Amino acid sequence: MTTHVFDQLAVLAQVAATLRGFSAVFLVLSNRDGRFSPSDKHFVQAMVLSGGCVLLFSLVPGALRYVLPESLLWTVSFARIAPVGLSSALYQAREQR
Repeated sequence: MTTHVFDQLAVLAQVAATLRGFSAVFLVLSNRDGRFSPSDKHFVQAMVLSGGCVLLFSLVPGALRYVLPESLLWTVSFARIAPVGLSSALYQAREQR
């Protein structure tokens, strides 16, 4: 497999890490008296969870390529990542409702 796929995943990981860093700065600078408005809470929660999922999704295949044959890499990556992504999406949907 060519490395360009893993280069693209690395760029996604960098963007996700930047998004999570922005979330941390937002938390520090906008937190008043230990509470957020409901809209801010949902905004920050969605940013943190989405950034974490993208970071995980983009790093797992690159890490597994060293221990798995190419024929199993994407199947195993998806099987490991899908439950995390699904549970995160369901949690966000429930919280946003």
